[in-house]
Amino acid sequence: MAFVSAEICVRVLGFFVADMIGAVVFVLLCIFDDFCKVFDAVFQFHHALLCRLSGFGFHRNFVFQFCKGKEFFSKEYWGYALRIGIPIVPHYLSGIILNQGDRIMIDKMVGKTEVALYGLAYSIGMLVQLFISGMNSALTPWMYSKIKKGDIRSMRKVLQLLGIVVVGIAVALMLISPELVLIFGSPKYREAVYVIPPVAASVFFIFIYNILSMPQFYYEKTQFLMAASMAAAGANVVLNFIFIRLFGYIAAGYTTLACYMLYSVGHYIVSKRILVKEGIQENLMNPGFLVACAV
Repeated sequence: MAFVSAEICVRVLGFFVADMIGAVVFVLLCIFDDFCKVFDAVFQFHHALLCRLSGFGFHRNFVFQFCKGKEFFSKEYWGYALRIGIPIVPHYLSGIILNQGDRIMIDKMVGKTEVALYGLAYSIGMLVQLFISGMNSALTPWMYSKIKKGDIRSMRKVLQLLGIVVVGIAVALMLISPELVLIFGSPKYREAVYVIPPVAASVFFIFIYNILSMPQFYYEKTQFLMAASMAAAGANVVLNFIFIRLFGYIAAGYTTLACYMLYSVGHYIVSKRILVKEGIQENLMNPGFLVACAV
């Protein structure tokens, strides 16, 4: 157990440090406007070049495999790929709606000034996502190996410890949010500080649903993934339509939090059923622990 915890901590720390270095360098470059423009132009050219080269490499490999292969269409393989892949498309589209839909609706229902205020607050609130991204990259192979062995109990201890860390980082971000608004924006953006707490809290539930969705990917039950994601995205649109009209753009932060909570609950129910169906009675995360962290 101690060895596993140390291994996971090293992986998470490595990914997190890399993400943070990239973020700090980008912010420092953006301070120098003229240099940033040159950097952006170079980056865009470099990105376009890489896309062309990667596209060329993909097409070359595709043609090579097509010519070398003995069979273009295999009902078994195509059916397997489509059965797994098609439900994932609505899942990721729903994620885009959760991330971008509120800003589009604020623009249409309130105004562009409010979009700018909300956009800054949302970006600051999602800074914790840097840590979450590194954590997920480190956890995925380890979690798959644990699920394969059926060792849910030891995995749960590590996951709940990491959950406490995420909560601590989110709370710290909330406490310094007024200063961050002044650093990344200006005094004109001061009122945006009220959006940051619910958005920062949402990151905890992003971490939770990423964890809870692992059994769905491992056991290839992606159709349930699609259902939970589409339900959360639909709820986000409806709640934004109602509460942005009543309370303004700040309400979008709280509707985002509510939808990520719904997202997590849906994935918890689905993953629990999948694990039980596979003969695993243990929970990935203790329900009482989740409620305590949410409060």
